[in-house]
Amino acid sequence: LIGVYLLSGGEVLLQAQLTPEGNARIWWPAEVTGYQLQSTTVLGPTALWQPVEPAPVGNEHITAPLQPPRFYRLRRP
Repeated sequence: LIGVYLLSGGEVLLQAQLTPEGNARIWWPAEVTGYQLQSTTVLGPTALWQPVEPAPVGNEHITAPLQPPRFYRLRRP
């Protein structure tokens, strides 16, 4: 399961889809720079957002489906 969390104001739109191989592809517009892709397993006040490792190269991150499900966001460091 893939969830995408938009920052207030919807500054940068993350997009997500499953690839034909069954991986999750997360990407954002190529012209968007200076952001860090982060993930968490829960939303709300207890969310612990962590940088995605390894860090994405460019504007795309591909990962195998993970358990538990993860939510993703872009954030300026």
